[in-house]
Amino acid sequence: MYTEHSLYSQGNIRDRARLLSMLESRDSAIRTNGTRYSDETKEVAYQLWAFATSRNASEVARRLSDEEWGSVQITKDTVAYWAREYGWAERATKDVQSIAPDLRHQAFSELLFAGLEGSKYIRQVITGTVPPDKTRVLASIAAVDRIGFSPIGKGMPAIDAPQTTTTRRTYTKEELAKMTPDELMRAELEYRSG
Repeated sequence: MYTEHSLYSQGNIRDRARLLSMLESRDSAIRTNGTRYSDETKEVAYQLWAFATSRNASEVARRLSDEEWGSVQITKDTVAYWAREYGWAERATKDVQSIAPDLRHQAFSELLFAGLEGSKYIRQVITGTVPPDKTRVLASIAAVDRIGFSPIGKGMPAIDAPQTTTTRRTYTKEELAKMTPDELMRAELEYRSG
């Protein structure tokens, strides 16, 4: 490797100028191979890194190279450098803390509406309006369960239902997974009827 002194003493001005230029802006020259990226590209990279790729620089670079993101050619090393240089980990922590209450409210709202849709679907299956689809039945039961209704297998009464002393059949996850949609509906009806 050449040192500044050896370059000067050899009179190799061109190599010396190139080396000094690299030293002055070594991070951007080495990390981005001379390519300058817009602040918008860096912001998109941050958003992907912080919220969509689990802080994976390789995945950010891959996604940015897709046409959907503008076909930006970037290396994982550049993304990793930006993450360190711009303090993305600390920024992401602050961003999550500031939006967490809204995210929690949104997640609850989504579950609430999924439970509503699930209960409508279950009713349609029970009344014979639509044919049962096992995957959708299971998803509907799970959504309804998450908002506090239909606790199959938990031995708990539904919200606002009067307490009963009737012993209810409980099911394991394995038993529920093996049931057909019709069997799941019967189990649901048996549970609700007490």
